[in-house]
Amino acid sequence: MESSGKYRVSILLLLSVLCSCAGSISNKALEKKLAVYDIEIENGESARIISGLNQLNYENPENPEILLRLANLNASLGRNNAAVQLYKKCLARAPDMQPAWRGLVKLYLKAEPKEALYLLEKMKTLYPADAEILNDYGVALDLNGRYLDAQNAYASAINLDPTLVSAEVNLGLSMALAGQKEKGLALIRPYAQAADATPRTRENYAVVLIANGRIDDARNVLADYMSPAAVPGMLEKLSQFLKVHGAV
Repeated sequence: MESSGKYRVSILLLLSVLCSCAGSISNKALEKKLAVYDIEIENGESARIISGLNQLNYENPENPEILLRLANLNASLGRNNAAVQLYKKCLARAPDMQPAWRGLVKLYLKAEPKEALYLLEKMKTLYPADAEILNDYGVALDLNGRYLDAQNAYASAINLDPTLVSAEVNLGLSMALAGQKEKGLALIRPYAQAADATPRTRENYAVVLIANGRIDDARNVLADYMSPAAVPGMLEKLSQFLKVHGAV
């Protein structure tokens, strides 16, 4: 009887190990799929993969990693309401998932700056040494008209990570919004004229040029990377941004 009992225990342990191994294989397979989706989303192939990711979510319900990718995908397609709900659903299951918080904040920065500021006040307390969160916090402060506080946030982000170009660019834009137009222009110009300048950096540079009354220069900056037909619309959009958020 003792031998039989040990045998049963051994079988149970073996089954437990096998189940554990099967689970880890499944997790690894899922991780590989998600890694592929991450690359495809980054490469702008969101519309092509959305059905596959939805199917993966159906097969693995309530998985926060899948929900995060679905939220990112919907955000990249401009489906912001769906993305917000997916980020919230993700955070309900994984409250400490920082990428989901950041994705949610970025959407709020576009449409609800006060809500973004509220969230970032909490996030910077949770992650005081995260330069990118401090950078986002500065953006939220700027959008709420708190320019000096924003500039202090950018300075803190730069102090934490001197290679964070976006914080330098945002600092220059913030100065221009606050009325220090020439100072802001001098700070942002080298980054905007670099060969690897992003469209966002060039757009921020164009805003500062508009603030300095250099409309034609702003138009030329946009024309360097946009189609001629798209330039007037973007120029108008940036001019409106300056009217809404500029202090003067």
